[in-house]
Amino acid sequence: DLILRFGRVNIIIDALDDAGERGRFLTLIDSLVSNPRYANVRVLVTSRDEIDIRRTLLPLSFHISMSNPIVDEDIRRHVHSELHSDPKFLRWSPALLYQVEGTLIMGAKGMQVHQFRWAHCQLLDLRRLNQQLVVKGALTELPETIDETYERILCSIPDEPKPLSFCILAILCSDIRHPGPLTANLVRDAVLWGDAEHDDINGNPDDELFDIEALHEVGVCLITVISLPDNYQSHRESIYSGKPIVLSHYTVKEFLVSKRIKPSTASFFQLKTAQARLKHVWPSLLAALYANHDADQPHAVGNEFPKFASWALPG
Repeated sequence: DLILRFGRVNIIIDALDDAGERGRFLTLIDSLVSNPRYANVRVLVTSRDEIDIRRTLLPLSFHISMSNPIVDEDIRRHVHSELHSDPKFLRWSPALLYQVEGTLIMGAKGMQVHQFRWAHCQLLDLRRLNQQLVVKGALTELPETIDETYERILCSIPDEPKPLSFCILAILCSDIRHPGPLTANLVRDAVLWGDAEHDDINGNPDDELFDIEALHEVGVCLITVISLPDNYQSHRESIYSGKPIVLSHYTVKEFLVSKRIKPSTASFFQLKTAQARLKHVWPSLLAALYANHDADQPHAVGNEFPKFASWALPG
């Protein structure tokens, strides 16, 4: 009824392959597109190329592959822009930048999916290098897929921060809902408290060493700490103030929980749903503890420990 009230309705459905009840979703799309009653509707669907989706949508739609010259040009522009605007890359010689740009563009063209993501991750990985010969060597050994890219990044994490890195990724991969945004400070504290064996609510003795910059360092291309404008004012409680932290891309979680990681050299980071939920208990309970410990917290937060603790349960 709502659709019929407008002259033109544009519906965008992103990542259809992630839909929980995909069969019903496909039936709905079929109805919207094929029923003359909804002639005013235009639908754009993005999805991975899966059999049931292709079977339903091909007779109804125009198929645009993500492997095409327009996408290749967008990747080229992104790579060129990053190489010629990042202060770290600007220290490199023009000849080396030219070689990097050409190699990444050619490598992305050879992929069927996630070309943009692959190219971006290679840029972040190359950015950490400081010698021209090392950069050139890395260009000859670039991973061929996004899975291999994540495997290489995970394996490059030193032994010392590996357990902490695992905890961070587990928290971010959990399917448990949380009453507030997961911020870099909250996740960092949750990880350190999960590793601590003391009762000091004021903080872990290592907290000054393991900061937001450390989160960035151990999670290049895997996690993103979102920068907020200087004048941004959070309307949430102080325990949720600060920079939100998220997985950089949905494919990170896909790889960590998949069977594909088990035989790889990054098997240490393989995650199961129960593990992720268990790790996610920490920020939920920590938020509740902080709220009850800080007398300045609003009443609605400070006196509702059961509500916060309940978020640690699945469902």
